[in-house]
Amino acid sequence: TNGNVAATFRVPASTAGIQTVRVTDEGGATVSAEFTVKKKILATPQPISPEKDNKLRSGEITFRWGGITGGSNIAYTLQISNSPDVATYVWRKSGIETWTYTLPKEEALPKGTYYWWVKAVDNYSNESLWSSPSSFIVSPIPTWVWVVVGLVVLVGLMVVAYRQTKFKVTE
Repeated sequence: TNGNVAATFRVPASTAGIQTVRVTDEGGATVSAEFTVKKKILATPQPISPEKDNKLRSGEITFRWGGITGGSNIAYTLQISNSPDVATYVWRKSGIETWTYTLPKEEALPKGTYYWWVKAVDNYSNESLWSSPSSFIVSPIPTWVWVVVGLVVLVGLMVVAYRQTKFKVTE
């Protein structure tokens, strides 16, 4: 009767910008007001491992970063590229809910130098900036390892062949 209204409501996710709230009473009287929803910039997660220029074998590679606390349901987006330019990437995974991710074997990276970075996103679509890129190198098993394996196999075969001839019964 006095024209005062009090109401509480939750602003939906992804509504940054100027918004309008409108109230209508039983008699059809309407009043509206505008308010601005500002995007919140989240703290930027920091890469931990693989460390800069770390040499890794192709296969399962585990990425770890310093997660951020607070906020609403934080998830992370991880990108891998063969250049330090965040706009280009060869692999991307969104919706990671932990501070770590292991690249599965079926998505193994070929030999080369790679860069990776991560950003945080909350359930209101607020984002952090991308972390600084960190590089790592994927290299195949070194040649000397294959030489050693070959020598061990060769010696093993020679021992078996020697024993076969030494203990063979002939008539």
